[in-house]
Amino acid sequence: MRSGIVLAGGRSTRFDDGDKALASINGQPMIVHICSQIIDSVDELIINCREDQRSAIEDVFHGTNFSPKFAIDESPDIGPVGGMLSGLSIADEYAAVVACDMPFISNPVLNSLFSYLSASSLPENIERTCNQPEVDRYDAVLPKLNSGWYQPTAAVYRSTPVAQACRCAIEQNEQKALAPLEYLNWVSVPEQEVTTSERTFQNVNTTEELAAAKQYFE
Repeated sequence: MRSGIVLAGGRSTRFDDGDKALASINGQPMIVHICSQIIDSVDELIINCREDQRSAIEDVFHGTNFSPKFAIDESPDIGPVGGMLSGLSIADEYAAVVACDMPFISNPVLNSLFSYLSASSLPENIERTCNQPEVDRYDAVLPKLNSGWYQPTAAVYRSTPVAQACRCAIEQNEQKALAPLEYLNWVSVPEQEVTTSERTFQNVNTTEELAAAKQYFE
């Protein structure tokens, strides 16, 4: 079973028009749009957010075909690793974690990442990072962007070990989404192996970026 976790607990500090998760794109709130983009690659949806966001987010799902679970941050404002912990703690065995501001993410991308997570063998061009000398399964698969950066909030995970790694990172006061990887066996996949669009992993952090993104859905 697969869960799709949408991280929406941030403060949208660079977005000058309220909560970016609720901003309109493709005729619907962005968080609903993202759910529609990933629903066919997962068995359930989980929305991670702060308690003060929950009512507004629940409202935008009324009248849709989605009935997501909610994973409320017990300790808000500790970064994406806190949101990942909240979502992964109630997720199925496998989970895709997606930021609420990535409108170009899609089912084929997540399905491709999931295929690497469950593969019995991996191609030679896949980068492996292991904390154990012999590994027969990996805990996470992350895209490696052409820029050289890893993308942890459009990635797939084994829920239990990664939730444990998130707890370890938080205990060490590490709040970045890449911090849990220190405790995991994981692989990275070159961007071009999982997508053919240069926009797939783009974020929308400002109203200007939202306006640019909207053009592709008109």
